[in-house]
Amino acid sequence: MFCLTCFFWTAGLAALVLQKKTMALLLFGLALVVFGFYFLPEVRSELMFSRKKPLLQDKTKAGPDCPEAMSLAVQAKMTTVIGVGAVVDGNISCGQGAEIYGVLTGEISLPEGTVRILPGGRVNGNISASAIIIGGVVEGRCEGQTVTVLEQGTLRGTCCSAEFSIKPGGGFIGNAEAWPEPVSPGTREGGCAAGAVAGHRRGTLPVCLSTDGGRRDRDVFPADGRGADEEHTAGHD
Repeated sequence: MFCLTCFFWTAGLAALVLQKKTMALLLFGLALVVFGFYFLPEVRSELMFSRKKPLLQDKTKAGPDCPEAMSLAVQAKMTTVIGVGAVVDGNISCGQGAEIYGVLTGEISLPEGTVRILPGGRVNGNISASAIIIGGVVEGRCEGQTVTVLEQGTLRGTCCSAEFSIKPGGGFIGNAEAWPEPVSPGTREGGCAAGAVAGHRRGTLPVCLSTDGGRRDRDVFPADGRGADEEHTAGHD
């Protein structure tokens, strides 16, 4: 191809010397066309490879560091989702939240997260989180700063919470325990386990609540923290 380019170029020069301008221009044009077909593909490929090399190098450098580059804030916002129709046997203990549309058999422990059991969802196990919202069915123990049973929700088990509310239509069958008071530094026991003992001394009450169509018998902790047995005894005195 290079020889052909030289041939056309030489013939063009000869035609120019013989003052055959038309023939010279034609030969020069053919020489340029052949030159372009011969050299341009190599130039293009070289440019393409030169562009790809820095990209590949950047990817190679960034590859191993990708897991470490993820900030803790992004990891903390991760939400575990169990989809509709999914049946999972295991525990959830990482992330900032959990949404249950399917069935989970196991424990959920998110001390600073929010757990939502959506309508149709079910959890067979204990839940510990900052906020627990029940729109499905939970069978187990719920510990959280706030526990809310929505219209279609049902909680069967024990609830230990500072703020416990049941929307009209929701149901709760089980025991309600008082949220533990702040533990002094010298006390070893803390959390809801210690609160359960304290609540038992104060009279932790069994509760059966249902707000669908009316109110059933509802036992509520007295404002002074005493149990029902203590109030009954005080009344006789």
